Amino acid sequence: MYTYLKKHEAFMIEALKDPSANLNWLSTYHQTQILFIQHERLIHLLITLFFAFLFLCSCIATFCAPMPLLFLLDLILLITLLFYIRHYYRLENGLERWYKIYTELENLKSPH
Repeated sequence: MYTYLKKHEAFMIEALKDPSANLNWLSTYHQTQILFIQHERLIHLLITLFFAFLFLCSCIATFCAPMPLLFLLDLILLITLLFYIRHYYRLENGLERWYKIYTELENLKSPH
């Protein structure tokens, strides 16, 4: 997904440099891509929260009944959660960059 974010971002930046670009088409296309990523971001937020909840439950269980397997489960869930947080962070920041591109595109369409 991150590669997709970067490819689309590079495409839009290059397209905005082209003076003959169809700005209306670019705007519509970019809006559609933003909607796709917003959906993806929502799904990953829910998954991240789910893993955070599992991790907290696992930590509570480990605290109540310390067993080696529960410590292992805590570690696995923590590592998984950290990867999901990293992925969500990249999605969030990528989408913020896309919003800036959209604003720039709209400014080019109707200069003030």
